[in-house]
Amino acid sequence: MALVVVIAAAALQAHAIPPPTTPPQVCVMPNGEGNIEQGKSGKSSDGCMTCNCEEGTAHMTCVSGACPPTPCHDSVKTPGVCCETCPNGPNCKTPGGALVSDGQSVTENNMNCMCSLQFWMPTGGSEGPQAMCIPLPPPPPSGCAFTNGTVVAGTKPGDDLQLDPCTTCICVDGYVFHCFSQPCPAPECSDYFTPQGQCCPQCP
Repeated sequence: MALVVVIAAAALQAHAIPPPTTPPQVCVMPNGEGNIEQGKSGKSSDGCMTCNCEEGTAHMTCVSGACPPTPCHDSVKTPGVCCETCPNGPNCKTPGGALVSDGQSVTENNMNCMCSLQFWMPTGGSEGPQAMCIPLPPPPPSGCAFTNGTVVAGTKPGDDLQLDPCTTCICVDGYVFHCFSQPCPAPECSDYFTPQGQCCPQCP
């Protein structure tokens, strides 16, 4: 009889239900960056992930933040801040590598390069804003020219020259002279003459 009791006790011990485990009191951050108490939240060391530790179950859920494209080429990463920032404000890069602040322009290689982020559309790549460059207009000529190529230095569109008493030349757009001759009526005498500084002949 004693043997039966011992065997029964051993069988009950072998099939005994283990005591319930105590749920964890804290949540462990990813990569072992620390613990979060139940009912509270915490951030990863780089500031890019927020984790919540559920009250009562210590179940943790984490959400990663997405950073928008950085509108500059000299951005910096601050410890504990997820996204890079622009300490010198938004800027663009010229083809020559110069940085231009938003709304400003520079002259580079005979081009006018302007930074305007108003119409900047970030692409999927890491390339930041680029300056918009257009060729500078050529410098104006030194003066207006006649059809034979002779240039009168210092003249500009709107200026006129009196080549002789009968011929007037006007400089038009394009720095070119257009010349006009004054017509003269035929004299009514045979002994006509042309006074000095006059265009048309006169009779005595």
